[in-house]
Amino acid sequence: MRRLPVILAAVLLAAVVLLGLIPAFSSGALDQNILLSTSAPGPDHPLGTDALGRDVFKLTLAGARTAIVGPVVIALGAMAVGLVFGLLAAYAGGWVDWVISRVVELMLSMPTLLLAIVVAGVIGGGYWVNVLVFVILYAPYEVRLVRSGALAHINDPFLDAARLLELGPLRTLCFHLFPVIRPLVGAALFLDMSNALVSLSSLSFLGLGVSPQDADWGRQLADARNLLFDNPMAAVAPGVAIIVTSIALNVVGDWITERTERTIR
Repeated sequence: MRRLPVILAAVLLAAVVLLGLIPAFSSGALDQNILLSTSAPGPDHPLGTDALGRDVFKLTLAGARTAIVGPVVIALGAMAVGLVFGLLAAYAGGWVDWVISRVVELMLSMPTLLLAIVVAGVIGGGYWVNVLVFVILYAPYEVRLVRSGALAHINDPFLDAARLLELGPLRTLCFHLFPVIRPLVGAALFLDMSNALVSLSSLSFLGLGVSPQDADWGRQLADARNLLFDNPMAAVAPGVAIIVTSIALNVVGDWITERTERTIR
């Protein structure tokens, strides 16, 4: 992979992380001034203002927090579950593999986003509720992915040697089987973060995510959908932020996968 796209993607993700973790960059983002409602871009407001007179530029910067924290938690949580049950199913085989596989297939038969909308609607939604829901719904994909990757190496000589040396299942899984599927895990983590960003933004767009007084790209996009003729940037800014961040996550994930594969070889 060429270095320039990777560098640009990494710089962009680093900027999103900094914006999300350092509140000083977006101070005053939620301040309202109804007298400046739907103002066009200008020196004081580079991207104009929304219907409540909030600065679109600052609001977009403030939305970086929910755009990075939630997807990271979802990806790590789902992958942790996937590693535990995926490696266990592949290594143990037999009835253990059968039970885990049937549960995974049952969960995968349900449409993820639709189920998340139903659950969020029933229990009231909320950002962290949605994060927990997506951890549960993304986990079966990771279990299947890890199981498939592990099964490809389950009969390799190095695992036979580990069994002959009686190293124990835990040591064998952690120090011998897991390293060979690291490229798969790395790619899946970044892909999950990208998908989680879009999913969380979708729920916020539908009013099932963050509360109205919090900054979020999906919520910001929903609030600005009626402002396309007054100040298009109010809707364009969060939309572009979601798309570009999602692409950057995929680019960095592909690069990490390539690097990890070379190291293992």
